[in-house]
Amino acid sequence: MSIPLVNLKRMHENLKDDITQAVSEVYDRGDFILGKEVSEFEEKFAEYLGCKHVIGVSSGLDALKISLAAIGVGEKSNVIVPNNTFIATAFAVSSLGANIVLADCDETFNMNPSLANKICDEMPIDAIIPVHMTGQAFDYGRLSGAIRRNISIIEDACQAHGAKHGDSMCGTIGNAGCFSFYPGKNLGGIGDAGAISTNRDDIAAFARQYRHYGQDKKYSHCIKGGNCRMDTVQAAVLLQKLKHLDTWNKKRRSVAKLYDEMIGYADLPVELPERIVGCEHVFHLYMLRVEDLETRDALLAYLNENEVGAGIHYPITVSDSLAYGVDYSNGDCPVSRDIANRIISLPCCPFIGESEQLTVVEHIIDFYNRREQ
Repeated sequence: MSIPLVNLKRMHENLKDDITQAVSEVYDRGDFILGKEVSEFEEKFAEYLGCKHVIGVSSGLDALKISLAAIGVGEKSNVIVPNNTFIATAFAVSSLGANIVLADCDETFNMNPSLANKICDEMPIDAIIPVHMTGQAFDYGRLSGAIRRNISIIEDACQAHGAKHGDSMCGTIGNAGCFSFYPGKNLGGIGDAGAISTNRDDIAAFARQYRHYGQDKKYSHCIKGGNCRMDTVQAAVLLQKLKHLDTWNKKRRSVAKLYDEMIGYADLPVELPERIVGCEHVFHLYMLRVEDLETRDALLAYLNENEVGAGIHYPITVSDSLAYGVDYSNGDCPVSRDIANRIISLPCCPFIGESEQLTVVEHIIDFYNRREQ
């Protein structure tokens, strides 16, 4: 039995007729760039999040870059970025010529707020990018140093569609929120796309101009923008999928709970993912921690050999990547480096069955039984 990490085939089979109809309507009209479905999706997603504006763009990376530019981040700006994140978070900062200031993570996989506060005490900081890793909201209540200094916060919510911090949706807590609609996300298109969410009129106006060559109207280029527009086809698909997001997220939580129960009952020598009290996790990823790098790599290979699509998110920290392999002045981020060596992601999507989850856990049990022999 082959069990993929994310089963997009099952998702699209269930929505095939709706998606086909939606895409056909775009094809018939021919408004493939910033067509009517883009503005419809922006309105619907803003309503879903409970914010004033959503601006559709071409990717999560562009959402981050544009949001940072909108608040004035540029050369010589200092931006705190978690060391434990997908590289796009860092790329958005460096693409503007700003300085990346790395902060280590804590046991929730999110940036450690205490360390971020300490950095704010030690040097001038222009912005912080908390990442809602794995679909769990960053704990803003502990970010007192940034709040006290009125430092801008740009949320990387690319793994957190529908996640909540208290009663607030991720993407609505900072100056702006940034989403990716890469196909494997909780809310994903059939290609690349992204969005910026904000309650600030100035950020929204800047983003709408920037994404479309800096125009306020055709051939009137007011700022040095880019080509970061959302395709109408992606918006049409996202409109269909948005209807199901809460149901899918609820199923993800059920999948995670069942993994907890199965793995706990088996008494395996692994650490289950932690939850932050008061936050609603949407489990974009379900990540275990094992003893060490050697065990992790062996377990990953064993699961893959048995057709279980396990993976690693992420095996290399920002500071250890070839792009950013330098000695940062704020420390070597030992927690994120340790986590990178011990994490493994299990298949966790709304379309995995209980029998498939049992198969995954049975393979993990078998792996450890073989090691003891």
